[in-house]
Amino acid sequence: MKQYQKIILIISIFIILVLAWAPWMDKEEAKEKVLSAHPELRGMFQECPEPNVMWFPFGRWVANCEGGWIITFWGRIL
Repeated sequence: MKQYQKIILIISIFIILVLAWAPWMDKEEAKEKVLSAHPELRGMFQECPEPNVMWFPFGRWVANCEGGWIITFWGRIL
């Protein structure tokens, strides 16, 4: 393998790992994205606990008693 191919491979692996980790997504931002997409959840925190945010490959997993949502690293809610 030539030198430039090794460099491209290392850079590609690094980019994939950073996207899988998604360090720029914090818990508060993930909660706000779900609550802005589903405003009916705002008043339900008396019955349901506040959403729990967990790491998920290439994004975050936000869950409460109503359900769960995946927020991708580009901001889409699934």
